[in-house]
Amino acid sequence: MDAPAEAMNMNPGPEPLNLAPCAASDWWTQHRGDSPVVATAIHDGHAVRDAVQRLCALDEAERLREEDPFTEFLIREFSNRIVVHRSRFEVDINRPRAGAVYLRPEQAWGLDVWAEEPPQAVVDASLSMHDEYYEMLKSFLAGIERCHGRFVVLDVHSYNHRRAGRKAEAAPAADAPDINIGTISMDRRKWACVVDDFMAALRSFDFPGGSLDVRENVAFQGRGEQTRVSRPEEFHQPASRRTVREPLDSHRSHQVNVFVPNAFQCTNSPGFSRASFRKKRLARVLWD
Repeated sequence: MDAPAEAMNMNPGPEPLNLAPCAASDWWTQHRGDSPVVATAIHDGHAVRDAVQRLCALDEAERLREEDPFTEFLIREFSNRIVVHRSRFEVDINRPRAGAVYLRPEQAWGLDVWAEEPPQAVVDASLSMHDEYYEMLKSFLAGIERCHGRFVVLDVHSYNHRRAGRKAEAAPAADAPDINIGTISMDRRKWACVVDDFMAALRSFDFPGGSLDVRENVAFQGRGEQTRVSRPEEFHQPASRRTVREPLDSHRSHQVNVFVPNAFQCTNSPGFSRASFRKKRLARVLWD
């Protein structure tokens, strides 16, 4: 009898990426596990509801350039993770509520987002997602604190290193590290040992194409709304509900920006292979 195909295939190659779309009505997906570390991909989403799509002046390719595709895959190995499925052009979870819907070009990299001004009802429906997300996040983090007494939030993004278009010159390497750690929102002196060790661990891996260029506060600084909400002075929980009586400055949150090729650069791109390889190792870096 012939051996099963699975047994014959001794070297199946890299695991294919599961690109199955989420349900059209999904706002986000959350996973909870036994860990004090939480990873988020809040700009991964590309979906917009019909009312927004009808009014939007941007096509899907234009939206994708400013979204963070594939960042979900960078956090798949974290047991605590949140992935937002809505496009930032519907509502930007990482902006303060007052600017979470891009109404003017200066809010959206000079882009004219709307073919016509959206009715207030459309804007309000988008802002309700923003409200619900932060209610969910505070509850989620409170649960982590009850179990572990503290938490770490890794807010994972990507950035486009060809700002003028896919055929434009890439940004100088000095301005575009492979991994940018944004730490403006945290007490850098207090957590220096954690940040420095984390960056050293990322640099230590021998990735295809060479070691990763890992730097701090170069392309982005970590000033987003989520990092603000996760900071100790913004995160409130009654002391009677906390199982470990520690000051809330035991919490830390920082942003990790990774160069991930956008959809136009993915097919047959060495950079994409490198990015997909990175995502398998990012979670392990925290503990190695």
